[in-house]
This record gives sequence, structure tokens and C-alpha cells, in this order.
Amino acid sequence: MTKKKKPNRNAQRRQKPTRGNSSLKDHRQKGRTLTPPIMNIMGDTLRTVAWERDSLPDYLLICHHVRSQTTEAFANLDALINLVDDAAGITYTPDRTAPGASDEGAAPTDAPKAAGTNPEEETRTAYTLIGQLTQFEKFTPNERTAALTALEENDAYEALVSEDFAHVLGMYPDAPGSWLLDPWRRRGLSVDPERAQRVLSDLLAAAGPRRSPTAIWAKAFMCNRMAVSGQATFGEGARSSMRLLDGWPHYDNEQDRGAAEATISSMFSALQMFGSSDETPEWAEKFWRSNWRLFACTHPEARLQPAAATDTDDGDGDGDGDGDGDGDGRTYWRRVTKAANDAVAELRTEFQQLASTTDPDLYNPDRYEVLTGLVGRTLRYLDVFAAYPAMWTMEHGAPLLRTFVETRIVFRFLATRDDPDLYAKFKAYGMGKLKLLKLQIEELIDESDEPPAAMVEYAQHLDALVNQDIMEEFQPIEVGGSFAGIDTRKMAAEVGMETEYRILFQPASSNVHGEWSIIDENVFVRCANPTHRRHRILSNDLDSYAGPAFLESILGHASALITDYEGSTAPQRRAII
Repeated sequence: MTKKKKPNRNAQRRQKPTRGNSSLKDHRQKGRTLTPPIMNIMGDTLRTVAWERDSLPDYLLICHHVRSQTTEAFANLDALINLVDDAAGITYTPDRTAPGASDEGAAPTDAPKAAGTNPEEETRTAYTLIGQLTQFEKFTPNERTAALTALEENDAYEALVSEDFAHVLGMYPDAPGSWLLDPWRRRGLSVDPERAQRVLSDLLAAAGPRRSPTAIWAKAFMCNRMAVSGQATFGEGARSSMRLLDGWPHYDNEQDRGAAEATISSMFSALQMFGSSDETPEWAEKFWRSNWRLFACTHPEARLQPAAATDTDDGDGDGDGDGDGDGDGRTYWRRVTKAANDAVAELRTEFQQLASTTDPDLYNPDRYEVLTGLVGRTLRYLDVFAAYPAMWTMEHGAPLLRTFVETRIVFRFLATRDDPDLYAKFKAYGMGKLKLLKLQIEELIDESDEPPAAMVEYAQHLDALVNQDIMEEFQPIEVGGSFAGIDTRKMAAEVGMETEYRILFQPASSNVHGEWSIIDENVFVRCANPTHRRHRILSNDLDSYAGPAFLESILGHASALITDYEGSTAPQRRAII
């Protein structure tokens, strides 16, 4: 009889995928906060730059040109920007003997070079204009006239400012660089909002994700011009990275391509992080906040849901619900259930009207998303549980009643203090808890010889949720008991709800507490309109929630919560025409 071989457990362990993120053990705990390695190294000097939110609006023209992702488009834009730079007289001649002006390590050897340069000259003109809209805004009136004249005389104006782009930029009268549209205006261009939205939506969908091909090409364009002009130099430590970029954008394998694109993104982030000022990006704020008024929200395609089960059928097959001599009782409960559903539907309609007409502030939507999410989450409970009268008891309904009381306390606390940092902390606290769970699941997977497929799939799901807004390496984990640094009892005292806290509130799970990760996963969907930066809007789906409801006790709390929401968001609400 042949002896059965034991499985090679070491071989199985070696087959596990390498983690692309730091583990829970790599995090350092200081007080009640766990911070990832990169935040420990950089400390307070680290400042992340959000590509889509803060940078993309300034790079719209560049992204519009490089979206085709061809070296020809790259070189053509390079030449067009040089033409404008030269005509406006912005160029300068760098000192080739100065240490900072060395070409060594400045750019890939075969990267597109700035047009108009002569490598045989001992000194050459450096073209310092990159092509951001805010750079064009700094042109003097004479420089603007000279630039437009040069473009038109060289039949290059429409090559730089296409009619499609003119419709897009024309939607923003105060946009930086809007003088570029003057020739189109003289020709009688009338901005078409539908065309502008179509073009802009396609552009933002392609360039919005920070790792998208269009975003990488735009970042490469900026880095290349900075390096060629001598505005940015890279030292000895960057030699290997620069050699990797020699083949860009053509690579034989995806590994080299991925490494090169990561290098480009890192170079761009470094130049933005350490080269930009601390001033608020006014154009980015205006751009995103204007888009909510210019373009309507778009719900993603709704998922088909199975028909909900009902409790009206008594099982005798006639569908009358009268049962075995208990028809009066069943009729009573059907009427009560219908009345409850009608009451909840009225509350939800009122809330949806308020939420859909409140300006979410697309540049910094934290306040809107947190306050709207808090109310939206509790109403989702009501929508589902109003159909189940058997759950309308204190025994089974206490968790939901407790949820409403806590939500009212937290809502009033946030709205009373109305501190933007507090809304951000609320989100970060919830996402930090979700990151902690993800890292613990990953540890279980790593420790298991044969991790269950469902567990691996769950870890991947958590990874997507954790990294959707901010890379997890930049997310600390708060292990304290509250996002605000004080407990719920003290919050209740601050907003005059001590009685409700003492009589009704009890500790509950993160689901009942309504932490941001739960709200984000269940209450919202991403707006399908790319001009809205995929901000969160209320989901129309009612799936995924389960739990008890003490409906008669909490309808009053629900109504009071909506009243609080109406008052807190009134300044941001627009009238329906």
C-alpha cells in the first residue's frame, strides 16, 4: 500500500500573493492612533495632493490633448505650448554651468523634447510654460494678445483650443485662461451646455482616476516639461527610475509599464506636494462646486430586485388573509402596516426632496455626505421594518430605537459645532475601523495554509472599499471610542439630550452606531455623472439591511431628525423651479 504524501505546507505558503500594502504589524501605535509606515517616516511634512479634486481642473487642456495617448499628440501639444511660450516672451536661458541646470537625470533620453531647442548650442532657451489653465491666467494683456496672434498666424489656434474644448471652458465664465476663447467668441460661438457636458463627462471619466492612462500621460507631460526646462532636477538616487522611463510609453511587458507609470505618478506627486503653495486651489473649488449647479446628478443603473414577500396571505390559498377565524385581527394588522408604510414613505419623500435640493459642495462634500448619510441610514431601517409588525416590540425594536436616539445626538453635535475637520474625522474614523478589519482578515489568510475562497474574496472587497477615496497607506487607524474624542454621553449633555441618553441609549455595534463605513457601503451610490467627481448620492435600493424596528416609538424621532436636517442644511438648499 502506497503511503499518502503529506501536502507541502511551505510550498502552499510561498504561493500566496505578495501584499501591496503595509500589514497591521507594520503600523505604529501612539496613544489611540495606529499610523502606517509612510506617515511615520514623513510625519507632519507629508501632504497628499488629490489628483482628481485639486489637480485635474487645472490640467483640463492638457488632458484634452493627451487623451489619445499617442506620442504624436504629446509632441504636438509640446510644440503648441512652446509657440505660446515663445510668443509671450516667457522663456529664459538657464545657466548651463549651474548645478541645478544639469541635464543629467533630468528626463528620459528619448522622451519628447521641447520644440525649438538646439542641442548643439552651449546655451538654449528653456520653455517654462507647462500648460495649466492657471498659468495662462497669469499672462498680461500684451502677452495674451501676442500668444493669440502667434497661434492664429501659424494656423495653430484650433489645434490648441478645439471647438469642443471651447464649449467646455465656456461653461465657466470666470475660469482661469478663459481669454483663450476670445477668437471663438469673435466668431460668434454660443456655448452648448449639452455638448459641453458630453465632452467634459467623457474627459473626466477618462482622466479622473489617478492611475488612468490619460492621467498618467498628463502627469508625464508636466514632468517632462519641468525636467527639460530645468525647473526640476533629479539626483543620483533617481538614476534607476530615470533609466526605467527611457522606454516610456512603449514596453515589452506590463511589469515594466506598471513600474514606469508608478514612477511618473510619484514624480508628479512630489513636484505637486513640495512645489505648490499652501493656498486653497480656488479654481478647483469653483470648478467642482459649479458642476453641481450646471449639471444634474445621474443615478447608476438600478439593480433588479426580487419582489418583497408579504404577510397578508394566511396560507389558505384564497389570498383574503382572513385565516382561521382571525380575520378581524389580520385585517387590523394589515391596516396598521399600511398606515405605517404610508407614514414612512411620507417621511422618506420629504427627506429625499430636502437632500436632492441641498448643495453637496462638490469640492468638499464631507458635511453634506455625513449629515445626509446619518439621516438616510436610519430611514432605510424604517423602510424595511415598517412591513414587519411582529418586530414592533421593545424587545426586538430596541436596537433601532437606540439607533435613532444616537443618530439624533450625533447629528445635533456635528451640526452645532459645524467644524469641517469634525466631518472629515467622522469619515476617517469609520474607514480606519474598516481598514483594521481588512488587515486582520489578511493576517488570518496569511496564517492559514488553505484560506477559504470566501475569506479571500471578502478581503478583496474590503480592499476596494478602504482604498476608494484615499490610499490606505495614508489612512491612520483611530482605536479610541469616538471620532470626536468625547463619548456619546458627553455629546448628549452638550446638545441637551441627557434624558434620551439615560433612558433609551445603549452601546451597540458599528452598524447600529452608523459609522461612516456602514453608511458609505449601504446608503449611497456614486453619481454616474463624471462632472460630479463621482460624489455620493442617496441610493434608491433598499437591500442589504436587516434588523428589528420598534416603529411606533421611533416615528417621532424620525420626524424630529428630518426637522433637524432641514434646519441645518437650509442655507445650502436651492428652490425647485
